[in-house]
Amino acid sequence: MPNKQVQKVIELNKEEVSGNEQMTREEFVDAVRLQAMDAAVRTTVQTLVQPVERRLSEESVNVSNWYRTLTPDDRTHIETVVRRAAFNAVFGVLAILDGVRPVEGAGEKGTFELTYEKQSTRILLNDPTQELLHDMFAHRMWGEWDGRDRP
Repeated sequence: MPNKQVQKVIELNKEEVSGNEQMTREEFVDAVRLQAMDAAVRTTVQTLVQPVERRLSEESVNVSNWYRTLTPDDRTHIETVVRRAAFNAVFGVLAILDGVRPVEGAGEKGTFELTYEKQSTRILLNDPTQELLHDMFAHRMWGEWDGRDRP
């Protein structure tokens, strides 16, 4: 069940947003979670259950056939691994955008500026003077986690 912030993003996607509303950093992180991480998990699991015909490869069929032989507990374990992988990928990209995970070789490094622009307003989403996006993402995820091992 999505948390209240994710539910807010879902609702914003469903209805017309008035011209004066601006995306917050929190809404951005929630949207990334919903549109990237959760969508990747959902799509991956759906593909395990039933491969997409237009991308039907021998590997997809073999993996799907294997997955369908698993017990419900084993399927849950696979879905946990998929969720962890998606979490780690999104966390890593946000850490790159925050400038704490290098993508350049030795020497002076550049910086990334992720901005949201709407009408005449420009918001720096990865503002280094505020909570870093990758930390915010982890905190928001772990706040929902049910106390079991974190992703």
